[in-house]
Amino acid sequence: VREDILLPRISVNAKSGKSLIPIGASFRKYTIKGIIGRGGYGEIYYALDTKQGDYVALKIEGKMRRGKLAKRTILEQKILLRMQGRPHCPKMAASGSEGNLNFIALEVLSINLSDIRKLAPCQRLGYPTVARIVQQAIGALYDLHNLGYVHRDVKPPNMCFGIRPETRHILYLLDFGLVRKFVKEDGTLRPRREKAGFRGTFRYVSVRVHEKEEQCPADDLVSLVYSAIELSHSVLPWKQVSNSEQMKQYKKSVAKQGFSQVAESMGVHMVNVARAVVNLVPWAPVDYHKLQKMLNGATDGLKVTDPYEWDQWMRK
Repeated sequence: VREDILLPRISVNAKSGKSLIPIGASFRKYTIKGIIGRGGYGEIYYALDTKQGDYVALKIEGKMRRGKLAKRTILEQKILLRMQGRPHCPKMAASGSEGNLNFIALEVLSINLSDIRKLAPCQRLGYPTVARIVQQAIGALYDLHNLGYVHRDVKPPNMCFGIRPETRHILYLLDFGLVRKFVKEDGTLRPRREKAGFRGTFRYVSVRVHEKEEQCPADDLVSLVYSAIELSHSVLPWKQVSNSEQMKQYKKSVAKQGFSQVAESMGVHMVNVARAVVNLVPWAPVDYHKLQKMLNGATDGLKVTDPYEWDQWMRK
């Protein structure tokens, strides 16, 4: 059996001066062992909890960014706290601030779905795999939307699997730093802004988001459909388009043609879900369970907890 390809890639030779915390340093009760990833908003470290003896993914963000108070980690911590115990939310071990840094300690998860796809033959995943990923992601979005928040950055890099035997087949939705509350405390919808600022990743946002509309649950589901296209087709048809208006028109045209351009790699069940999702009425209640059921025919009778195709790759 080959090494577990799902395990995160940990870099232990980070360039000094580039990291928020040097490798080998102590941070609270953690010893920094390596870097799992870094982005525009901070870094994720592989760290040892010296009191518990467990490893965690330590997400660190500077308190100030471009002269302003950075709020992503604080917002994310708030959402993670409310989502604890739900099946598709990573376990949070601790959170807080130290000096000029905010931090969240999370359970260690797999490499993200984008990286898993790149390991696949032809860099695409099969029907049963993508169908089960999407079924689980719909469940994750149901939990978040049910709390009254939209994610606003649903994409393969923000989804992972567990790495423990009991969580290996559970999908986790990550990165709640761009969420927005769309309902008020009394359960009614928040007033919509006439022109919402852009949030998300161009490639995956819905046509409505290109048009600066206030994001609603349906927009997260459109981003999930685009993620499914990428996972099964290996690239999004509009990947090379950099202009927002042209990309919007491309997305419109693919939907207008009933996703025929990507139908072969997506399969009939996923295409039906894609058509249903792009036709959802913004702000109307979503039947999440119905969307999940529409994919049952694409799973080859496999449950979401049955082995995934990468388990086969590792045996070869």
